Amino acid sequence: GDSPWLNLRMPGNNRPRESTWRWQDIRRVLRHMHYRTGLVPVSAIHELAYQFLIALATGMRAGEIANLNRSDVDLDRRVILLENHKTSRLVGARRVPIFKRAARLLRLAMAGEGGPDCALWAMSPKSRDTLFRRYTAGAGVSGLTFHDARATFATLTARKTDSLTLAKILGHRDMKQLIAVYYREDEAA
Repeated sequence: GDSPWLNLRMPGNNRPRESTWRWQDIRRVLRHMHYRTGLVPVSAIHELAYQFLIALATGMRAGEIANLNRSDVDLDRRVILLENHKTSRLVGARRVPIFKRAARLLRLAMAGEGGPDCALWAMSPKSRDTLFRRYTAGAGVSGLTFHDARATFATLTARKTDSLTLAKILGHRDMKQLIAVYYREDEAA
């Protein structure tokens, strides 16, 4: 018979996503998740809200946040050490600065049970993806993904810092990709 591989098409060279989260959409989704500021996350949906807010406050990828261990987070030095991440082979370990908003969120997330080498989150990445899609749709927000939080962080941070520093924070080695995909300092978020 015919090989199924003959009809397989590789994805095209698609344009990068240009979506960023607006604060009114963030608030709607968080409200739908029953997020309350200042509470230790105790359920999967609260963990999801915290992971989303941490993505918005650090520019970290969903997988990087999902795989955090408590020992990766140094609240005293205000840095997250990512030994293994998508581009670690190219750029090595990455140190993500913990800005004020992220520090508050991480302090609460780490207040839960667990030792220093314990995973920070109980939720699996697959559950996170499913729940995030469900809660964004339930809040009436469409066309935005969890990963768009990274672009939102980059867009907001680009107003305050230069592109080289932003590249280091995000773990980018290719400046053309950073500027084409994430660096939109003139866009209102």
